[in-house]
Formats: sequence, C-alpha cells, structure tokens
Amino acid sequence: MRIAVVHHRLGLTGGGERVCMSLLRALDRTNHDVVLRCVEPPHGVRFAGGDEGGGPDPPPWQPCDEACRAGHASLRSVRLERVEPGPARPPAEALFAVGGQCDLIVVTDGGFLLARTDAPRVILYCNSALREEGRLDALRRAGSIRGRIRYYRARKADKRVLRMARDSRIELVPNSLDTMRLVGRAVGRRAGTPVYPPVDLCRYLPLRSAAKGRRVATIARFAPEKNLEGAARIMATAGERWDVAGNAAHPYQLDYHRKISGEAPARARILLNPSPGQLDSVLGGARAYLHASKETFGMAVVEAIAAGCVPVVPDNSAHPETVPYDELRYGSEEEAADKVQAALDGRYDGLLAGLQGHVRRFSEGAFQERMLEIIGGSG
Repeated sequence: MRIAVVHHRLGLTGGGERVCMSLLRALDRTNHDVVLRCVEPPHGVRFAGGDEGGGPDPPPWQPCDEACRAGHASLRSVRLERVEPGPARPPAEALFAVGGQCDLIVVTDGGFLLARTDAPRVILYCNSALREEGRLDALRRAGSIRGRIRYYRARKADKRVLRMARDSRIELVPNSLDTMRLVGRAVGRRAGTPVYPPVDLCRYLPLRSAAKGRRVATIARFAPEKNLEGAARIMATAGERWDVAGNAAHPYQLDYHRKISGEAPARARILLNPSPGQLDSVLGGARAYLHASKETFGMAVVEAIAAGCVPVVPDNSAHPETVPYDELRYGSEEEAADKVQAALDGRYDGLLAGLQGHVRRFSEGAFQERMLEIIGGSG
C-alpha cells in the first residue's frame, strides 16, 4: 500500500509529534511504501536514501524498547518529502497535494491539518476535539496582539477543518473516549474506537525509585490553553515548592512564559525549554504532579504517574481516563490546593501501585499495534 503520513512541523516535541514518529517507526517495519510529507522534518533522523531530517540536533524521539532505541534515528524504508508552502498554496493544500500517488493519507498533526485530496482514503488521528473551544477561549482572553491574531486565525481554520471532517471518506480515530464524544458531536457522525497515544513508559518508570522531595511538578508547554495561571494560583494557596517545565518556541508562547514567570508564587522554579535530563530531574524529585487544564488525553500526566508522582488533576475532559481515582481529581482551585498538600503528606501513596498498573495500557507498543490494524493491507 502507498501511504503518505502528513504532519506540518516535526521540529517540536509535543504529543502530536510523538504520535507521528511512533507511527513512522511502526510502518518502517512493514512492507508498505511510506512517505513522510512535512514542512519541517524531525532533527537528526535519517530516512530512506540517506536523506537527513532537520539538522544535527539530537533527535527527541525516544522509542521504548532497547532494540529500537539503538537505531531510533534511522527510518530505512520511509522516504522524506519536504513541502514548501507559499502565498498561493497554504501548508494544508501543499501537504495534501499527492494526486493519485497514494492509497492512504494518515494525518497526525494535532492542529487538524486537512485539505481536499484525490486520495481514496484518509485517516485523521484526532489529538483534539476539532472545535478546540478551550484553546480558542484562552487565545481570546490573551492580552497580547499576537494572541488575538492567533485566535482569529485558529477560529477560521477550525471552521474549515470541521466542514471537511464531515466527509464520510475520512476515518476519524480519536485519542481518547472524551475526544470520541467531542468529535462525534462536532462532526455529526460517530468517530472510531479510541487509540490512546504512545507514552514512553520505559523512560519514566526508573524514576519511581528516585529520592522524592516535598515538591510539586507541572510539565506543560507555555501556551494559554494550559491554564498555568490557574496552577500558579493553586500553588500560591498550597504554599509548597513548585517546578514548572515547558517548551516555548512561537512568539505568543514566549509572551505567555513571561506572563507566568511574573505571576508564579515565590517558591516556584520556571524551566524554559528544559533538556531531557532536566525533565527527569523535575519528575524524579517531585512527590506530586499538578495539572490545571483540560486535556483530550494528557500525556504529561501519564508520564508523571509512570515516574512515581501522585497526580492532582481537574475532574473534567479525559482526566478520568488517565487518573481513575476520584480522590485525585478536583473541581475547584481550593480543593486542588488541599489535595496537593494531601499528596505531599503521603495520604494517597496507597493509590500509586494501581495508577502505575493502569497507565501500562498507554504504551507505544499498544498504540502501534492498533494503528497498524486500522491501516490494514499487506503489512
């Protein structure tokens, strides 16, 4: 089968990028004819024909098993096609311009990249709920001009994608039960069975034995939809030490980082664009993990659980799927502060074994197996 995997930019290390690279690793072990079409390739990855990705930077994509880890920077049977959008051809149209050369297009971009195509089949892996109301509300409230411009652009793009996603030829694969419900409501037709994203559990499980201090961790990109100002208020009430680590690349994200740095309580430590070693240090040294935003899955929450942190998360969106204990979910900021202190006091330690057993269902192997079943064909 001729398969085009479409993703806008792979120079970042978010959930959508991890989904894309995990899928490519799985397809690399099949007999399919696979091409990655993107504007920005992943750094340090070698593709079929010796084509290099985005440059010599260390590749952020860390597969789980040791056999894969040794050769994770090489995709021997996957070809790379760099796409150059222009004023007359937006990124979505450029990425989907495959004509009749493909039997299947798989879209892994979290921003729901869609355009008209002659391909007979399209699989859209849904990292978000199409309407993205939480993100839009956050951007609308943003005080900066960049934030307001991004809001209007995002609103227009979401409406366009929503219209296209109603096409029954597009197979909707949600990343959680929560996304399945939201996408079905937005599109007006039932989405497929959820396929949970791949989490590199093997990287984080060793951190369970690290020396845990009376610290709280939060891992999130610096963006308005992550509600880090809410987390700052919670931690100001709790009065505990708090480490916040996250990426920021775009101007609006850097603006938000500066905003949060100014609003963070006195006992907070803010890490911008941390290295993998710094992330491990943050999670390894924290007894509790605080999350303050809605999530269609919540990869950072699962990673924190694998690292031995007790999660304290909102009682909404997909959080009940990743954190199945009511005691660890909150409905108000005051309740969150109380539960953070309870977690630091060790009152929820008895739930850790059950949590770590629960998150094993979110492994990279489980994701790859399900996606290859959906793709089908002679793999």
